[in-house]
Amino acid sequence: MVSYSNTTDVRLLQEDREIVPISLAITKDKLIIGKRNEALIRLAETKEGYNHREVTLNKRNEKLGLVLKGGFDSNDVLQVSRVEEDSPAAEADINPGVLLVQINGTPVLNKCHDDAIDIIKNSGDAVQIHIVSLRAKERSPGTTDDVGLNLLTLGQDHELPLALLYLTQYSMKQNRLLPDSLHIIVHPSDAGKEKKEFILGSKKNLDVIIKELSKSIISANKKKVDELKKNFDLHDLILVCWVNELMASSKQSKVWMKRLLVLRNEELEIYSDFPRTAGDWQSPELHYGVCDITWGPLVKNDTNSHIYRPHSISLQSSTGGRHILSFECDISLHYWERELLMEIKDVVMKINARTFAAKWEGNAVDLTIDLQQGFIIEDSTTATKHWSKKFEELESSSDNGSKVLYLTFKDGVKQCLELTELHAVLYTIEAFLKTRVSLL
Repeated sequence: MVSYSNTTDVRLLQEDREIVPISLAITKDKLIIGKRNEALIRLAETKEGYNHREVTLNKRNEKLGLVLKGGFDSNDVLQVSRVEEDSPAAEADINPGVLLVQINGTPVLNKCHDDAIDIIKNSGDAVQIHIVSLRAKERSPGTTDDVGLNLLTLGQDHELPLALLYLTQYSMKQNRLLPDSLHIIVHPSDAGKEKKEFILGSKKNLDVIIKELSKSIISANKKKVDELKKNFDLHDLILVCWVNELMASSKQSKVWMKRLLVLRNEELEIYSDFPRTAGDWQSPELHYGVCDITWGPLVKNDTNSHIYRPHSISLQSSTGGRHILSFECDISLHYWERELLMEIKDVVMKINARTFAAKWEGNAVDLTIDLQQGFIIEDSTTATKHWSKKFEELESSSDNGSKVLYLTFKDGVKQCLELTELHAVLYTIEAFLKTRVSLL
């Protein structure tokens, strides 16, 4: 389990304002957000119901005679656990169990244990402390210190399932990246469950938190795929993951929107939201054959610098589809690419060859792209072979962007083909070449 509880590192935000320090714990299948009870946050501001005291203690042999326990790092309030005899604290009539609110004017309710100790050590000989007795001023019969303590401990933790957890550093409201904050959204996967959203802030550990979360989400999504296969009879389901896609808004400005990428046998699908029914799973917004797409990293330049996001790719299909997709970190991107390449390999090895209509030197021919034999040109009427070349013999290729493909081979031979499905041929060649490389 990975956890973060330093109050200077992770905070819960609202409207981009810091609200309260939190602790995070990442388990195998959950993200646990521990939040301080609001009563604890307001305690330093209220005088009702508790005995508040401000005491100045003079150190004796560099000590106050206080032993503290708790602190944010242990998910508990910071309080005095023991008072040494004949110490400045004992002489000031400080008793075990009192809550430590401030040290020399510095609020310590949400400090880690060691942070509070350091403040005391680094203070001068005189240390002013603000303490609160957990015993109420006016108690009804049966009221105990423990009852008061229960009012001041942590609020209820939020336990978020990691499966299909959506992460983004992009703010739709501001249409920009917020480098020190992370939006976390739990989307309902079943009817009746509400969407939950949290915004975390961190200036030190955010990149590490995103990567740790991403790794755990990938693992949880694998289990979710097995569950979806069973619940919706999706036997060909391979991968599901959230990404962001660059869209043109109604105002013609570029905005990023969440999209669900789904990899199934032979197809890549894109959904605008999570499918809730069996019918939804059969109605993707867009779908492409895995051998009919190509992708590469999005390169930052002067024209896209205002909307550029790291870990983004440009994906194109032979049917004309174009998408700019962004992953939250390199771990998520590399996992998606690996799974997609494995599926491309499986499909290519299954079909073994693809044939396209073409023209070569004015003749109607069939261009066959074969996993073992490479490029084969045959007369479309008589099936007479005009020529063939292995993939390993290919030196380079180029095209005119519309219908002409140029192939240059290592022996110096150049071939020109006219194609009605130029992009389908280009992406098929790429898929077969990737598969050949993976088999080496």
